Amino acid sequence: MKFYALNRTDTKILAIVAALVLVSGIVALLVLLFNGMQHNGVGGLHGKIGFAFLALGLYHIIRRIMFYKKR
Repeated sequence: MKFYALNRTDTKILAIVAALVLVSGIVALLVLLFNGMQHNGVGGLHGKIGFAFLALGLYHIIRRIMFYKKR
């Protein structure tokens, strides 16, 4: 699916945040592997972005609950 084909703004924001979670997770893993098993700021940032993704995902589902009930 192409990004510009997404119709709603909240869906686009959800896609952007999902990409940020993926990229920050990869970076956090690399920092963790090369820096030893210590907590770092990148991992904390990844967690905060992840919580934002969860909140936006719930909002996305709630907005489309009627679509899911019809099925």
